Amino acid sequence: MPSDVLRIRQEMKSNIKRAGQLLVMLENQNRDAAQKIKDADNDNLIKTQQASNQQASQNKLQEMEAELGMKKELLAFEAQLKSGLSKQEHIQIMEEIAGKNIGIENQARISNGGKVDVQSISTHGKLLETKDNNETKLEKERLVHESKVRHTSFQYVLDKQQENLSEKEIE
Repeated sequence: MPSDVLRIRQEMKSNIKRAGQLLVMLENQNRDAAQKIKDADNDNLIKTQQASNQQASQNKLQEMEAELGMKKELLAFEAQLKSGLSKQEHIQIMEEIAGKNIGIENQARISNGGKVDVQSISTHGKLLETKDNNETKLEKERLVHESKVRHTSFQYVLDKQQENLSEKEIE
């Protein structure tokens, strides 16, 4: 330090031995001060790294929780779809049975000469078929819409994970 140099020069004018001792003492002080600064910098670096590691761990945990939540939703959605499908299959079986019963009744009526009954039964069957087709279409549209919503949610989670991975690579 410039002030130390001036003090040593001043002391050299009066006592060389004391100037040497002063020089050693000032060098030790400067070295100690530099070491304290270096230690403080190292401590700050360690604290920063620990905070960064802790934040990364928290982010990873949040990602895992989000992924588990999405998997849970997916499983619930699949169960809902399976339940809807089994209900639809049950309805179709019951309608087939009802249709067979109606067919048997119609044969009996036809055997008795009821031409009007055949026409109304045919119309009734067509109405039931149209109703079934419309319900099936609506169910398919609902399922497609729900799968798109789920896909969008999964894509969001995947994008966030990719973004976090990119941030980790940058670090």
